[in-house]
Amino acid sequence: LLVNAAIWGISWLPFRYLDAHGLHSLWSTAWIYLVASVIFLFSAPGMLSTILRSRWLLLLGLASGLTNACFNWGVTIGEVMRVVLLFFLMPVWAVLLARLLVGERIDAPALFRVALAVIGAATVLWSAETGLPTPNSLADWLGLFGGMGFALTSVLLRREAATPARAKILAMALGSVLVPMIAALLATSNPS
Repeated sequence: LLVNAAIWGISWLPFRYLDAHGLHSLWSTAWIYLVASVIFLFSAPGMLSTILRSRWLLLLGLASGLTNACFNWGVTIGEVMRVVLLFFLMPVWAVLLARLLVGERIDAPALFRVALAVIGAATVLWSAETGLPTPNSLADWLGLFGGMGFALTSVLLRREAATPARAKILAMALGSVLVPMIAALLATSNPS
């Protein structure tokens, strides 16, 4: 848990460095996951066909790609603390998506997690000048949508618990190539 938190806690540093030196964070994300995808494709060659036959694995890839694209771009261009706190409103979305996609009940512990996420974010982000925090920049919205993608990823991983882990990992890696690449093309294209 500590290693995972540390990685997420400092992951924005290399993205900002690369962005400052001309490589947009969306392209960085796509390249990093392209390398991972190639490694996974060679280590599990039959998994690609498994992914292409499953709409849930395809959705898992898109959700994972959305998560990585939004989070990495958001922390590159915005105030890291705001983006991370908006990202970690994820329990709000996870409770709703778990109800819709896997039929989980919304019980007291789930409501407690939602309340804790909302109160925590509001407490840290609240200011006397602006009052209650609302997303007010592209980076804020990226943090919020990244958290939604992370919640969807988590719920889909639970839904697809019986699916081979290699197929899920490859789906997530491929989605984290395609979504950032498409977003990069859209974000960095100049109309003629």
